Amino acid sequence: TKCTQLDPTDIESMFNLGFIHLQLELPGDARYYFNQALEIQPINHRALYGRGYCFELLGDMPKAESDYRQALSYNPSHVGSREGISRVQRAK
Repeated sequence: TKCTQLDPTDIESMFNLGFIHLQLELPGDARYYFNQALEIQPINHRALYGRGYCFELLGDMPKAESDYRQALSYNPSHVGSREGISRVQRAK
């Protein structure tokens, strides 16, 4: 997209594109953008949560749980990651 062509290091654009693709029900494409965001900033809890949610939607529960737990390690109060862990554990 044009915003990432202008500045491929713009983490907010990568993050937002990830969530837009999730809303479009394209978790594989969304994961690409969350991966890009994490290359720029590996400790971004929002991108870890987003990628974890992609893994959850794609049925890869171990990777989803790992990303949710890593997101919580950077932001222990992140509710979405706590909820994600609960969903993944119920799915086991």
